[in-house]
Amino acid sequence: MDVRRIALRESVLTHRLAICNNARPSSHTFPFNSTTSRPFRRFSASPACDRSGVMHRSVAGARLPSIPGRTCLRGDRQFRPLAGSDRRCGGAGCRFSGNGMMSALRTSPLTLIALILATAGCANFETSRAIDDFAQSLAEADTEGLKERSTERFRHQVLRLPEAQDDLRVLNLPDGPVKIVRIDDVSEDTKHATVEVGDNEKTVETLEYHLKRTDSGDWVVDDVFITQEGRGRNGPVTKSVTEQMNLLLSVREFVAAWGEGQREDVLQAATGEFREILEELPPAYLQQLTSRIVKDARGRSTRPEARITDEHALVMLSRGRGKVILQMDFEDERWRVSDVAMESAEGEALPSARESALALQATAGFLNSYAAVDRDQLARLCSERFFKNSLASADLSTVPIPSIGLLASRYELLYHRDTTDQKTDRADVVIPQGNLSYMVSLVRGQTTGLDASTGDYLVDEVTLYESETGQAKRVSSLFTAHAVVELFAQAVSERDRGMLTALSTSDLNQRAWSRVNDVVLSTVPIQEMEPVAPRVVASVFQGPVAEITVTQGTRALTYILRSSGGRMLVDDVLLPVADRSNSLKSNLEVMLPLYSFALGAHSHDMELLRKNSGTGLDRIVWAHTDSVPDIGFPLVEHLTMPLRTIRTLGDQSVVELSDGRRVTRVTLMREGPHYVVQDVSFVYGDGPQDQAQLLKTMRDVLAARNTHAGGAIEAPRGEVVPASAESF
Repeated sequence: MDVRRIALRESVLTHRLAICNNARPSSHTFPFNSTTSRPFRRFSASPACDRSGVMHRSVAGARLPSIPGRTCLRGDRQFRPLAGSDRRCGGAGCRFSGNGMMSALRTSPLTLIALILATAGCANFETSRAIDDFAQSLAEADTEGLKERSTERFRHQVLRLPEAQDDLRVLNLPDGPVKIVRIDDVSEDTKHATVEVGDNEKTVETLEYHLKRTDSGDWVVDDVFITQEGRGRNGPVTKSVTEQMNLLLSVREFVAAWGEGQREDVLQAATGEFREILEELPPAYLQQLTSRIVKDARGRSTRPEARITDEHALVMLSRGRGKVILQMDFEDERWRVSDVAMESAEGEALPSARESALALQATAGFLNSYAAVDRDQLARLCSERFFKNSLASADLSTVPIPSIGLLASRYELLYHRDTTDQKTDRADVVIPQGNLSYMVSLVRGQTTGLDASTGDYLVDEVTLYESETGQAKRVSSLFTAHAVVELFAQAVSERDRGMLTALSTSDLNQRAWSRVNDVVLSTVPIQEMEPVAPRVVASVFQGPVAEITVTQGTRALTYILRSSGGRMLVDDVLLPVADRSNSLKSNLEVMLPLYSFALGAHSHDMELLRKNSGTGLDRIVWAHTDSVPDIGFPLVEHLTMPLRTIRTLGDQSVVELSDGRRVTRVTLMREGPHYVVQDVSFVYGDGPQDQAQLLKTMRDVLAARNTHAGGAIEAPRGEVVPASAESF
């Protein structure tokens, strides 16, 4: 066979392979005639397959004899179209055949080269055809067609939701005639194609296709990249369609899960760290938080704005008259929410869903631990001040908090920002429950004994508001008040003057404990305060004043406490008495001087007597004697009889004592800040002869003593006392 015939044969075979592989060359030029140096006639060739699977070829418009079972070559294998298949070449549309052209061409090196080139051309054609089919399905919004011509990864990240076509339109991918500019082999099973889309040079846009070969040999699209002009000084930016679509679909899934999904759907839409916080929220808190955020969010109808940086994204959604800002992270092949912020022109703003979840997490943990009386957990969840000063040793049952009801109720979350750095450092969770509202105040800080993550909220106070009365009761004050009441009752029972002084307000100290010694305190009767531990019945707070009603033995008492220097101190105790003031403080300020006077008379302590006597007694009696005159009846016994009544009018108080047979009336006057004994009346019967006055009797005794001694009563020095000072 001469060279000319060999060249001609090789050209024909090469052209046949190109036709078989549907390369559709517009023309083919045979080699020069080695003899005449003239090229052979150019011809156009186009393949066609009939319904029987037989391929025909034509040269210069003339139909040539058909080649039964159009042949495609890959290596030394021969493939034929499957019966009934209208696919042109390759993939599932070809059947392997053991006999073919290779054996006939083995003797020709040129033929082998042609076959190698034809094989590459066949692969590139399949790549081109895959791009053409994919672009057509994209233009026609044919989801099923896109699924057939894409990888599993593409289908999952781009086409997993029915609304995928809506989000594809959001990407604004170019539409129009497709021109393949270049195809590069990345690996044996991976290709990268550069494609221009558009009608003319002004509107043409460039897309980058990433394709992979399936196990069946088909080339399918794995991703599409679009290059857009950057903003400002930034250069062109290339974006992945799968990445953008995965984000947009994840936003849809987030809105659906947080708006209508089950608890597990809500948790799965969040990142691992955020999910751990949300998992600890009770159902009512989680549902309110999530529904509030996605309420009126039009993620399905309004184009979201998204910005992706590596594995982080920021997405903005319209929401009523405001917007929702999603912070998302790519985690486990999916975009998940790590935080949400909400802005609204109507004032319903939410700076951070994560911040809210942390506050609610601390609140729920506190309520559960309080109900379980778990002090170890309370120490971790509460500020050091609140735990040590109020909860560490308190009887939590004395201040019941309806934890179960509060965990199932709606809440209101209020933030307080630091004015210096505008960071949220305090928050209040307000939970209504019947006619009460419970406010859990939170602060950032460290717990006692255990380390807490930086930024965790700690419970710093719980306040109870009564809507009907407007009263506000702080739990710390309640526990402090209860503890103070218990200690005060114990101090009264034990007559511990030091403890009473420490637990009393300055007013109670001045009017009672400051003018009494331990002996007097141990003898003065306070029978209404039985020596048993009080049990709290009710607590009423009015600003800095607290009224703690208790049952103490057989009596009901009310302790009045006032806040002073951050401490709750006893200011008074209201007693269940008649015929006298129910104020312990009012009673003590007259009874303690009376008993001090009786003690002075008993021990002949002239200094104590003069300290607790009025001006008349002091100048008329005590100034003229160094001992207590004997008046003919037991003075101390009369002064310590059981108390019957106390009548106060202005600065004068009359204390009536009686043992049922005898009556003693002690008149006290306020001189300066204190009461002092002015005179004492003794009554033995109904007649005038059965009554006596202490001041007159002692003056008469002193006068008689001085007369018997041959002297006279020395006139009092200084100011002259009127006669009215000598009698009641």
